[in-house]
Amino acid sequence: MTAVGTCEVPPTRTVSSGGEDPSGPGGIARRAPAIWGVLAAVAVALWLVDLVIVPAVPHRVVLRSIALTVEYLAIAVLVGGRRGRVDGLRQFRLGPWSLLVSAVTMGLASVAWRNPQPNFLATIDRSSVAHALAIVGLAAPLWAIGYLVGPGLHALRAGRRLAAVAISERVGEGGGTYRPMAVGILAGVSVVARVAQITLGQFGYLADPSKAVSGASWYAQILVQAGGLGVAALAMASVELARFGGIRRRTAFLVLLGIEVGFGLISGMKGQFVWALLAVCVSFTVVRGRLPLRSLLGAVAIFVLVVVPFNASYRDLIRTHGKENMSASAAVAMAPQVVVRTVQGGDGDGDGKDQPPLTTLINSTVTARSRSVDSVAAVVQKTPSQVPYRSISELFSEPVQGLVPRALWPGKPVRTAGYTFNQEYYGTPRNLYSAAGISPQADLFRHGGLLVLLVGSVVIGAGYRFVDETLHPAREPRLTALYMSLFTLLLSSEWTVTDVLMALPFKIGIMVVACRFVYGGRPARDLVRFGRRGVPAARRGHVAWRASGSPGVPGASGRGRDGQPALQRSRLTTTGSRLDY
Repeated sequence: MTAVGTCEVPPTRTVSSGGEDPSGPGGIARRAPAIWGVLAAVAVALWLVDLVIVPAVPHRVVLRSIALTVEYLAIAVLVGGRRGRVDGLRQFRLGPWSLLVSAVTMGLASVAWRNPQPNFLATIDRSSVAHALAIVGLAAPLWAIGYLVGPGLHALRAGRRLAAVAISERVGEGGGTYRPMAVGILAGVSVVARVAQITLGQFGYLADPSKAVSGASWYAQILVQAGGLGVAALAMASVELARFGGIRRRTAFLVLLGIEVGFGLISGMKGQFVWALLAVCVSFTVVRGRLPLRSLLGAVAIFVLVVVPFNASYRDLIRTHGKENMSASAAVAMAPQVVVRTVQGGDGDGDGKDQPPLTTLINSTVTARSRSVDSVAAVVQKTPSQVPYRSISELFSEPVQGLVPRALWPGKPVRTAGYTFNQEYYGTPRNLYSAAGISPQADLFRHGGLLVLLVGSVVIGAGYRFVDETLHPAREPRLTALYMSLFTLLLSSEWTVTDVLMALPFKIGIMVVACRFVYGGRPARDLVRFGRRGVPAARRGHVAWRASGSPGVPGASGRGRDGQPALQRSRLTTTGSRLDY
């Protein structure tokens, strides 16, 4: 009979000498090479067909888009299936998910270039798009090499020490305990910061774009980083709700979720809504080991049917070309009315102006606004013939300059990479205050050409491996907030290398402080989770153990009752990963 608080190996399953269950992740891992091999073979075949047949430019764009999509999917299976992690997507690991996003934004969405594109994109020749797809297809395997090789042992050790600092981990005691009041303080700080941004006209789509490109205040970045603490608080509350449940935790979670969704809608940025829901999905998936599929499908439905049309109507009312922009206070007061009209199926505004059909809005969101090959094609077409290469030293000097506070350097240049990119590569006028999305491939290529892109792809892949190996919350759920801050920053397919290198120190530093503040309570030991509640093992009169998956058991023989190697057992604590529950 199995004692209370202990676990026993089921008789129908065996454990190999290496401690790995052949029907578990290792068995899945043996199927991963087959899936990866099939996808890789299909990608190579498509590239060979393109090379041999040499189709017309529109057909070549479609063929290369499909080939690049399959190539990214093959690499995603490869890096997600290493060492039994074929479910890297289900675990929300940064590496596989970034490849999946690239497969859609860089590969599949590029099929739209089979036809000429309107407006300023008309300056891009479709042959440049085909050339850009080939260059990206060449860089993708280099990214995979960087991810699989990794950043090195010393970097991984430094990352694990950073994780230990974030959760207040002490030698022999584990990490600190959760403090609900601290989460409330973080949420309060984020609300105050975003209200200040709205008041100052610096919040999301409510901001005046002409002021954003002409100057910046010393406190603007502080308010942005403080406002981001709201998603961190939501992630922490989600982890606690997923671990222990309870009415109080559920109430706190719903309040924080409502705050983030509300500010996301007011900002006019669809990404804010997506990042808030993604933080919840990651938290529940990591803790419970399964994706909340029904909730996720409901969130997708709300995004498609409500958020997308609301965002189009809301933006159209706030900022109309040729008219004075609506004030921030008026926009905030109008937002609830636009939401109601959107839910009721109205046109979303009060002027009777017809909005584009929902299918058109979704197509614009999925293809035109998320497609990241455009910037690569523009750079390939105009650099260095029309726009010279930028100095490679900028990749190192600009991040260092970004660390200097504007209070100490009032004349520090304003970062307007997307605004100037529009003028240099798309020929837009200076009075069009719009920022182009720049993919990391385009940014690396314009800093030195193909060699810089290939070397940079290796480094980026190693960096993503660093995040997955050291900061992923599967090994410690309390790392969820820190991990999500990097996940949302790096998952997007439109970021410049210099901007990310400048943002990373601030993101990591602020999230480490926030995690230590929330998990700064005295470490709790010998707490076991039974069902949805944590019960102190000492109060039950039993010692709690878990199976670690390697042979041996406390004692001299290391043998089970039937003479077979028994699973090693170790004490359970709520300070460990979800496998410790």
